[in-house]
Amino acid sequence: MRVFLIGFMASGKSSAGKKLAKKIGLPFVDLDDYIEEKYNSTIRSLIYNLGMDKFREIEKQSLETIINKNENILLSTGGGTSCYFDNMKLMNETGVTIYLEVDIHTLVNRLMHAKKDRE
Repeated sequence: MRVFLIGFMASGKSSAGKKLAKKIGLPFVDLDDYIEEKYNSTIRSLIYNLGMDKFREIEKQSLETIINKNENILLSTGGGTSCYFDNMKLMNETGVTIYLEVDIHTLVNRLMHAKKDRE
């Protein structure tokens, strides 16, 4: 089973994903972490150096690679992953997609107090 978590930046996809994956016995992958490790760079640097369009292509390719290599996985996507190309269709056709909805107050609070610098 493939499970994809989507939602706004700071909606809790990574935190909830780790807990949910453990609970249901699936390996967990964070798409942004996967990209940063593969390209030995931060997301921010990739966007700055390559541009947003190229980053979104890298993101799409990475999503496809992870899907093709894993029949059982819980994947936390980047905040914009589902908005580009046919990523949403791909996730819906190859697994279960869950949208994490968080109220605006909580999102703002999380972003203002984030330890990690966000794009």
